[in-house]
Formats: sequence, C-alpha cells, structure tokens
Amino acid sequence: MPWLAIPFSDLDTKKALNPFPFTKQRLEELQDEERARHENQTLTNLLTNHDRDNLLGPPHRLNRCLFASLVGKTIGLYFSAHWCPSSNR
Repeated sequence: MPWLAIPFSDLDTKKALNPFPFTKQRLEELQDEERARHENQTLTNLLTNHDRDNLLGPPHRLNRCLFASLVGKTIGLYFSAHWCPSSNR
C-alpha cells in the first residue's frame, strides 16, 4: 500500500500532524537548538574540534595554519576529491 502524500502547499494540514516519533514540543526544542547552533556558528567551530586547532596543508608539506591566525581575515577554502576529474589536473 503506497504512502499518502500531503501537497507541499497544504501548510495547515502539515502543522496539524504529529510526526512520529516527535511531539510538537520536541520538534520546537529541536528547532530552537538548530537556530542557536546557526546563530553561534563560526569558522572555528565549523572546522575544528577538541583534538585539532589548525588547518592542514598539502600532504607533502607539514605546514599548519592555526585558526586563531585567521580571525578577522577573508579566506578561501578549496575542497577537492581524488576521484574528481578537475582535481586531478
């Protein structure tokens, strides 16, 4: 038996539902936590953890850049993957 879908534009029905396993109160708590994380988001807490406080350089070099030295500066981050054709050039 297929799942019934609620049209995307039917906001009243969506708000009236109690999505399992979360109660309306728990969903509000989760939204508040997410909002607080978003408001307190910084480059440092995005890219560091309790074990690391620096950016690593290329694998063949042992240069490390402390995040504290980047505060107040404009930076660019380049992400690549070994399987990505543009990264292999």
